[in-house]
Amino acid sequence: MHLNRFAMSLIAVAMTVAAVSTAPGATVAYWQFDEGTPGNDATTVVTQVNSPALDGTGVNDGGGLPDFSSEVPFGTVYSSGSVVNASNTGALSINNTGLPGNVGSHSTGVIQVDGSNALVKQTTFTIELFVKFDLFAEFAGIIGKERNDNGGCSWQIDTDGTGKLRVRFDTQALGTGGNGVSGYNQSWTSNFVITDGQWHHVALTYDETNRTFALFADYAQRATGQTAFNLVYDDDVFEIGHVAGRGFDGWVDEVRLSDTVLAPSQFLAIPEPASLTLLAPALLMVARRRR
Repeated sequence: MHLNRFAMSLIAVAMTVAAVSTAPGATVAYWQFDEGTPGNDATTVVTQVNSPALDGTGVNDGGGLPDFSSEVPFGTVYSSGSVVNASNTGALSINNTGLPGNVGSHSTGVIQVDGSNALVKQTTFTIELFVKFDLFAEFAGIIGKERNDNGGCSWQIDTDGTGKLRVRFDTQALGTGGNGVSGYNQSWTSNFVITDGQWHHVALTYDETNRTFALFADYAQRATGQTAFNLVYDDDVFEIGHVAGRGFDGWVDEVRLSDTVLAPSQFLAIPEPASLTLLAPALLMVARRRR
């Protein structure tokens, strides 16, 4: 039996945070990418909640349109012990056409969602998804809410120049931006290298009451901090697979936006945390035998 780092992380979170809970929040949007035929262009992606207002549109930003793909992390998706996707058959494929020759290339497709809709301007939220990198690109944007000031973003999840998971916020006043402006380009880099060609669960939580965020990878907190000011939004787009002119190469699946701070035990997972808790002793014994 093979246990990869992702599976062991699931075991760890089941054992350490299964009892953690917060007040349940509402799902604002949930893009599963199951509606398309693998290999076909993702011209439209449908959210399971608040459709059609938050349906996404495929846009060619130099690398063609995103495609639907059968490359999925697993077949059934749970949250807080309940099935939220019983048949996960599709993911979103993003192709960066400048790779591998130019690691600074950002020629990709992207999914864009109407950024003027108040539903994607959540001031307290959890955004989560599964992501798998293929070819390496520096400063690869994964997901975020753009804003017009100096090519910035209200928030975004990306990587640094070495493939480590990172988060950025631009919380300066509207109409301002650039180096030296308080609140512009606040970035926190984790020690978690996400560009290893494996599926990973990634989540970002933000709490307006104290301006704090937490960045998670595989259900473990990898970075935390406090922004200079509360989040600032304009009507620029919400993007999946490319943010603020930065694109990555690989796959994205099961993107969910919630209007509250979720605990790791409430994140999208497989199998459900209770089952993981029961399986953990046996799986750990198998892992020891393989050493």
